[in-house]
Amino acid sequence: MLSIHRLTAGDSYNYLLRHIASGDVDRRMATSLTAYYTASGYPAGRWMGSGLSGLGAGQLVPGSEVTEEQMAALFGRAQDPMTGHPLGRPYPTFKSPSELIEDQIRALDPGLRQSEREAEIEQIRRREMRRKTQQAVAGFDLTFSPVKSISALWATTDVGTQEQIVAAHHEAIHDVLELLEQHAAFTRTGDQGVVQLDVRGLIAAAFDHWDTRSGDPQLHTHVVVANRVQGLDGEWRTLDSRTLHRAIVAMSEIHNVLLADNLSRRLGTNWELRERGTRRNPAFEIDVIPDELIHEFSARTEQIEANLTALLDERGDQIHPPSRREMYVLRQQATLMNRPPKHLSRPLAAMMSEWRSRADRVIGSEALAAIQRSLDHSGDRSLAAADLSPETIEAYGVATVLTIQTKRATWNRWNLLAEAARQTRMLRIVSSSERFAVLESIAQCAERHSISLKAPDLVSAPVTRADGESVFTIHNGQIYTSPVILGAESLLLELARDPAGPTIPAQHSAGLSPDKVHALHRIATSGQKLEALVGPAGTGKTSLLSALTSSWEIAYGEGSVIALAPSSAAATILSDAIGMPTENIAKWIYESAGLGAEQRRGMIKQTEYAANLAHSDRRKRRHQRLTTQLAALHADHDRWNFRANQLVIVDEASMASASPRNVGVVTVSG
Repeated sequence: MLSIHRLTAGDSYNYLLRHIASGDVDRRMATSLTAYYTASGYPAGRWMGSGLSGLGAGQLVPGSEVTEEQMAALFGRAQDPMTGHPLGRPYPTFKSPSELIEDQIRALDPGLRQSEREAEIEQIRRREMRRKTQQAVAGFDLTFSPVKSISALWATTDVGTQEQIVAAHHEAIHDVLELLEQHAAFTRTGDQGVVQLDVRGLIAAAFDHWDTRSGDPQLHTHVVVANRVQGLDGEWRTLDSRTLHRAIVAMSEIHNVLLADNLSRRLGTNWELRERGTRRNPAFEIDVIPDELIHEFSARTEQIEANLTALLDERGDQIHPPSRREMYVLRQQATLMNRPPKHLSRPLAAMMSEWRSRADRVIGSEALAAIQRSLDHSGDRSLAAADLSPETIEAYGVATVLTIQTKRATWNRWNLLAEAARQTRMLRIVSSSERFAVLESIAQCAERHSISLKAPDLVSAPVTRADGESVFTIHNGQIYTSPVILGAESLLLELARDPAGPTIPAQHSAGLSPDKVHALHRIATSGQKLEALVGPAGTGKTSLLSALTSSWEIAYGEGSVIALAPSSAAATILSDAIGMPTENIAKWIYESAGLGAEQRRGMIKQTEYAANLAHSDRRKRRHQRLTTQLAALHADHDRWNFRANQLVIVDEASMASASPRNVGVVTVSG
């Protein structure tokens, strides 16, 4: 897993230096974390990135130890950490909220009455406290965190295996940083920063940590990338963070598979996917590490999940489940809630002893020994890019588009690379270059199965970057969609213009505000086959839907309203709010037009055949029983079918898959 956080200018980097081991470690010999077994603290940071060549006349090389003075120069003052020379413009300074408030208070009209002045001051304070404080960005903390089964194996195995795991971890980080340099490291210049230019690489400081704030094993590395890059013209400018942020999800998925490749190559590990509930994607874990051990070493994760559940419960009065963006914000908030302070790190040997005792207590010494025996160092069974046939690449490319179009309406190369990494994570590839070649081939194939939404170039002969793209475009920013998405959009637009749908008088409008009465009247009487009701949370859409449901059932009878939602959780919330059964869209499609419908049709056919045989053989009781079963099967089948004059409510429609097939299930029913 790879996450990104901004590092503000000043001394915000100090959290990485606070718990570094003191001078009792010979760092020249500290080629692995085992050198820190008896030291209290983490290893010193090390410099990374090809952008180092532009600093200190080439004196700073990858692997050099990071000092506090160097961090202060680069991340505190935007200066060369070796010479102190400025790297472009100094970090901008911004006024604090209190300073902004004082400035506005001083600018108030002296002629205001005391009560008016107090009201203005209170309004100023509220406005400024709500506003996000501006801060200069000195860098970006890229945190590389292997999945928990890797940390659990590292914490409980022998020294030799530990060194192999750490080496695999460092190798994956190095390779991802190289990919970022090649595909996501740019700077901006020109009016409004419209020109995106190549740079000479990234400058980064890496810090290895091995535990969580709760004291559980969690091998991870903070790679702090400086917000200063050198252009090919030699000028120092800020990093174009747009491309970096867009690349992070893809690089996170690529990091996962690169690390799995490395460990399989070094230790012979095998991998599997494990479900983690409706709110989280399946976990990609080492197959021999049991869930009990992962659970034992996941106190911090469980605390965050409990916090997230509490935050979701607080939203109980809201009808709509959180969007993906809202869920991300809630998870970030849950992470910061009752966050324990970073403890003073103990010697690694003491922590290892404690972790092994805990593991022995949870799964037993025999299970731990069995895990160790399962590691196979005998040979590499990885594939090269050439081992995958064009037909295989084509299949993965098609699968990538089919999957991604169920999650989003448009996508770019980063989205395709991320999905390609997920699609191929069970494959083991021989090297990072071969792995990326496979992913690039799949992404290119997926682009061929997509439709480009590229606008025409505004410049007839544009200046290009090394990637061949115009400097006036954002690298990998090309947007794509698919025929399926365009077909769904066309069908929806056609339905929105079709006035041949059923209508009703809006009867149940008591208690609704004028704007809701107007919306209810519009939906009930327009006759358009498709209507959209849009409004932020808390504006009363649910009460309007409840009134619409009541009016519709008065006109067309019970069962004339079908309520659907994009997830089971959302369906439960909507059902409670409008007082009628609500189904998951996927479940409804499965039962009305999918495998569920096929299975019921088969059962109906078999029961009809058996009933006819019973009738011809004059077995009256059997015939009656089968006739009763047949009626129940038909009733169940009809329950999942749309019929004419029904109102279909799709809650949170923007979060639902809108393939023509799904829409067509409704339209063919009238």
